[in-house]
Amino acid sequence: MIDLRGNLPTFIYISDGKLHDVNALDELISEENAFYVMDRAYVDFARLYRMNLALSFFVVRAKDNLQFRVVKYLKVDKNNPIEMRSDNSIKD
Repeated sequence: MIDLRGNLPTFIYISDGKLHDVNALDELISEENAFYVMDRAYVDFARLYRMNLALSFFVVRAKDNLQFRVVKYLKVDKNNPIEMRSDNSIKD
């Protein structure tokens, strides 16, 4: 995790290499209003929900076999410089 105000790491976790990536989320202390961008190896709804409870945000790429249903369609701001195709709340 990097604090963009200073470009210095605020979190580093070094494992023995035998630990699956998603388990590193157990070592991470989620910070309120922080954004976490992760690869699809980190899709674990229980762990991501803990981040949500800590009032932090996350973006993960979905696995090909992800099964979910949309429970709420959120409005996308077309004027935002970051292109968003959709913003939805989902449930597994």
